[in-house]
Formats: sequence, C-alpha cells, structure tokens
Amino acid sequence: MDSLARIEDNFQYAVLTQKIERYLEEEVIHLLSQMQQLRIDPLQIGGLTAKPFSRPINKDIWDRHWSTMKINVQVRLHLEPLTKVKR
Repeated sequence: MDSLARIEDNFQYAVLTQKIERYLEEEVIHLLSQMQQLRIDPLQIGGLTAKPFSRPINKDIWDRHWSTMKINVQVRLHLEPLTKVKR
C-alpha cells in the first residue's frame, strides 16, 4: 500500500470515528434528557455525587436538581482493527 492510500485510509478512519462519537454523544444526551423529564435515575448517577470528604447528597435534594441539570457528554473512541478473523 502506498503512502497516499494510507493517508486516505487514516482520514477515512478519523472521519468515521468522529461520526460515531457525535452519534453516541447525541444519543446519550437524548437518553439522559428523557430520564430527567421522567424524573428517574436508573443509572444511579445521584449515587456518584458522594465525595471522599463530604456527605452524599440526599435523595430529596438530588431529585429536585436532577430534572434541571445541564448535561455534557464527551465520547472518545479508540477503534482497533479486528485481527485473526476467520472467514
């Protein structure tokens, strides 16, 4: 494979990775927004608010804030080619 073909493959790889990342970010934000609208926390994100030197946030306070929290999602993928695939 010549160097120009490798550059093109790398470019296509980068474009594909970015598209997948954007798609996953949008879908996760949509899912979390639906959970906020329904005022549910099945992923138990509220349980992750505990810090080593502070008390966990209580359920009533969490429920009050969860539905209006701003959500930021960043997805970073590192895709690797399949190797040793039997055909």
